[in-house]
Amino acid sequence: MAALFGAEKYSDYLDEQEWMVAARHASQFNEASKQYIADHRDELLTKPLPYRITRSLLMKNGYLQQGFAEKNGLGQQYVTGVVKNSAKAQPALQALTCSVQGAHLSEKGMRRIATQITGMGGYVDEKHIAIGAYGGWTSDPRDFGLDCRHGHIAMALSSEILGSLLQESDRLYRFQVKHRPELNRMHTSIDMGGNDITHSGRINASGNITTTGTVRGGTVQLDQISISGHRCTPDGLLSRDASGAILSCQSGVWKGAGGGTLSRAGVNALSVESTGDFHFVLVSISSRFFAVDGSHTAMANFTLSLNGRVREQITNGLNVRKTGGGGHYWGYETVGVVQKQYRLKIAQGDHLRVALSSAHYHLSSDIRIDLSN
Repeated sequence: MAALFGAEKYSDYLDEQEWMVAARHASQFNEASKQYIADHRDELLTKPLPYRITRSLLMKNGYLQQGFAEKNGLGQQYVTGVVKNSAKAQPALQALTCSVQGAHLSEKGMRRIATQITGMGGYVDEKHIAIGAYGGWTSDPRDFGLDCRHGHIAMALSSEILGSLLQESDRLYRFQVKHRPELNRMHTSIDMGGNDITHSGRINASGNITTTGTVRGGTVQLDQISISGHRCTPDGLLSRDASGAILSCQSGVWKGAGGGTLSRAGVNALSVESTGDFHFVLVSISSRFFAVDGSHTAMANFTLSLNGRVREQITNGLNVRKTGGGGHYWGYETVGVVQKQYRLKIAQGDHLRVALSSAHYHLSSDIRIDLSN
């Protein structure tokens, strides 16, 4: 007697396990259908309804993982029927999922599975009407284009459930959803159809920004530093050198603007690399000399070189004459200034250098080079 009772209990345990697995299987399919409907709401509203959602459709579109079992342990398959809810003022959808084919469930099995299904679980009664667990809802499967029979599982997807899901679907949500940043993130390209985007704040991009129109703004910040004379591609790119001078890619080489001016300054020697094509060089030198008693000549001689070849000689000098009686010291700490302009053909990338070559009573010299056209 005890053995018979134990066998009966074990059989009940196996049934419970089978029903629990069936409830999970049904819930997975129904959740996938619910997500598909939410993501394709506008499309479904334009299709002839009822619309049937099957396992193969959900797997093809990625709503069910590959390998999702076609049937539950009783050999039943699932199908969802989608229709419009005519009772709603705004276009709305509602759906019913039920199992078809396979073996019939017992009354106890149907009720147990219905209570374990996620959401609005139910079953199909002897009149082939879908009834929710504990009588929570009723639906006629024929209204959804389905042929559901007694002994099978049913699950309702009301307009309210589908409507609330729209806020958590793959649609982009207009407002921030706390702890759900993915609801405000695009996962595909946007085609604005010729419409504008206005009142935007900062726009950050890691790719290219392309337009056939005009780009306007206050200032342009060029972050990339390029070297004049180095190779570049494609032609038309804009960059800058380390000093901020504009460079453009011309014939595959970084070149200066080819106009305007270029100014550089240094002490005792100054080297300049031309960022463009220029025709005039203005050299300004201010030299400071020792204070010396008596008449003397102080001088500082400089060379102007272009690409290593001396092109000009520049002398900055002072002649000091002392007159008057002796017996005391007159010291002269003097400054001499010289400015010379030369017409030279200077090309992009050429190197100019002004350097001190010889001096007498010389302390230091400030040098400035200006290139212009």
